[in-house]
Amino acid sequence: MTVLSERDLKKFLGKDLIVYPFRGKESFRANKLCLTASQFVYSISQNQLLQIERHLDGYDFVQLPAEDTVLVWTNEALVLSKNLFGSVHSRVALVSQGIGHLGTTINPSWQGILCIALHNHSKKPVIIKVSKSEYESGETIAYIVFYKLSSASRSPYNLDNPGQLDVIPGSNKPRVLVDWINDRSHRWRRGNKDAILEVLKESEEYKKLQKEIQQESKKYWLILTIRRLSPPLLVLILVVAYLIIAKQQNLSDLILVLLPIVYTIVAEAIKQPE
Repeated sequence: MTVLSERDLKKFLGKDLIVYPFRGKESFRANKLCLTASQFVYSISQNQLLQIERHLDGYDFVQLPAEDTVLVWTNEALVLSKNLFGSVHSRVALVSQGIGHLGTTINPSWQGILCIALHNHSKKPVIIKVSKSEYESGETIAYIVFYKLSSASRSPYNLDNPGQLDVIPGSNKPRVLVDWINDRSHRWRRGNKDAILEVLKESEEYKKLQKEIQQESKKYWLILTIRRLSPPLLVLILVVAYLIIAKQQNLSDLILVLLPIVYTIVAEAIKQPE
C-alpha cells in the first residue's frame, strides 16, 4: 500500500479519484484532500440540525455546543476506485479548540458525500464556518490521506449508504437534509459516478489543472530527454576532441584510458529528475 502524494492526487483526479466540488489548489494541502463543512450540522444531544448564523468575516457559521457530538455533512462528494482507500484525519486548528481527535476511513468504491462526526470536549461552543453553496468553500474540518492498494479491493460500491443518513439516531431524519442529499438536479451528491464526473470535468478548476499537468508533462519529458542524451553527447564531443588532439600529439593510448573515466564522471554529474 502506497501513500499518494499531491502529484499523484492530481494525476488520479477524474480517474481513480473523482471529487466535486473541486477548488484547485484550495482542495489540496500537501498530500491531503480538504473536506469542508456544508450548512448541515446535526446535534446528537439536541436531536436536530443546528441553526445557521450569518456573517462571520463574510461567512455563515454554526456553533458546536459544548460537550456535544455533531454530525457535519461535507460539501465534497467522492468516488473512489477499487484501488484506493482513504483515512480521515483531524485539523489541528479545531483540535486545539477542544474538538476531539478524528479517525475514520473511506472504503474503496465509496460514492457520495461524507458525514464527519466531531465531538466538542470543551465547556464552551466552538465556531465553524460553513458554505452557502457548493460553489463557496466552508471551513476545512478534516483531511483525507489516500492510499493506493497493492491489489484491487472487492468491496461493493454500496457497502455504505451515500450521505450516511443512517448515522442519525432514530427514524426521524430532517426532511431538508434528506431532500438536499437526494436532490435530482445534484445527483453527484449521492456519488452517481457519471454525474459527478460530468460536473467535475465541466469545472474551470479541473480544466486549469489538466492544462498544468500537460505543461508539466511536456517540461518533464524535455528535461528527461536532455538529461538522458547529455552524457553520451558530451562523451562524443570529448572523443572527437581527443581524437583530434591524439592525431596531433600521438596520444591514442591515453584516450582509451580516459574515455570510461570521463563517461562515468559525466553520467554521475547529471542525474535523472525525480
